[in-house]
Parts: sequence; C-alpha cells; structure tokens
Amino acid sequence: MPSSASAFKTRDALIAAAQECLASDQLGASVAQITQMAGVSVGSLYSHFKDRERLFDQAGAEYLARYLPSLNAILEKADNPAIGFVGALYRLSELPKVSPRTARIAFNGGTRALNEVRYYSTEPSVAIREAVTAGKIPPLDAEAFVIAVIGAFQMVLTRQMSNHQTEDLPLRTALLFGAQLGYDEAQMQKYLETVHLEDLIDE
Repeated sequence: MPSSASAFKTRDALIAAAQECLASDQLGASVAQITQMAGVSVGSLYSHFKDRERLFDQAGAEYLARYLPSLNAILEKADNPAIGFVGALYRLSELPKVSPRTARIAFNGGTRALNEVRYYSTEPSVAIREAVTAGKIPPLDAEAFVIAVIGAFQMVLTRQMSNHQTEDLPLRTALLFGAQLGYDEAQMQKYLETVHLEDLIDE
C-alpha cells in the first residue's frame, strides 16, 4: 500500500500536469497523456479523482486559490470593501497582459474551477455586509453584488482572452460598478491607481 507521502506526491504530480494542460490549451488531453506528463500510472488518477474532468476542475481551483489571500488583502486595505472588491477583480482582469499563464489557467478552468473554491466569495460578502451594518457604506445586497462583480469580470477576462480584445473594457466595467457605489469617474480612477497586482504574477 502506498505511503501517505507517496500518495500526496502522486496527487501533486497529477494536479501539476493538469495545470500545465490548462495553461497550454491542452483541454482535450487524454487520461493516458495526463498521467504520462505526471509520470504516474493511469490507475493512479482514478485513485485520487473521479475522472479527468474532476481533476481539471480541482487543478484550476487549487491554482486560483493561491491568489485569494492577495485579493483579500486588496479588499481589506480599501476604506470601502465593496470598491476594494471591484479593484481586486479589475486587476485580475488585466492578467492576459501581465501574467498570460495565470490568465490561461483562470480562463480554461472556468466557473467550475471557481465553484470548487467554495470560500472565494465568502470574505468579500462578509466584509461588505459588515460595512453596510455599521453604516460605513450605503445599503447593498452584499452577496448579489459580489456575484455580479465576479460574473462581469469573468466575462471581461473571456473577452480579453479572445481575438476581440477591447483595451479599455476592464476599466469601463470597474467604472460602471464604481458609479453604482457613488464614485465618479475621477474618484474611481484615482482609487484603481492604488491597487497593485505584482504579488499575483506567477510565470
């Protein structure tokens, strides 16, 4: 029977191989190809994952999860957590320019990968709800707002990864949400200049 250390090593190798597939658009890679990349047996994949699709979902989720602390830090630094969340996702939508590999994994991982990270929207929703309750920001449905921002910037990322990129689409999307929160264009642009993505780059 394989040791726990060996099992973890095998699982990590499979995750890394699947992430490489996501990063290089090898979405049609077979189980045999993935396990060959990982240097493990075909049977080992099914010891850790239900099927190839589940492996891809988890690989995307685990890659994206590493950025949650940095994104939450952006949110926490903002006086208004709702605007901080918009700023964080605005910067993520620039990934095709600053970190193509991360962008490709996020794009190919899709909503299913995000859904695996079940806590990805929890902290922003809680922070926004607490700010509303404390009277720091106008009444706002925190959960609906977070979902709307995530959905909008997922579509922005999809557009920016296509052959029909629109250079100012991330900014226009951020400005739209800023306006909903009472920020005019000048205020919003000034805030966005303070939000940085350097610690999210992973090439």
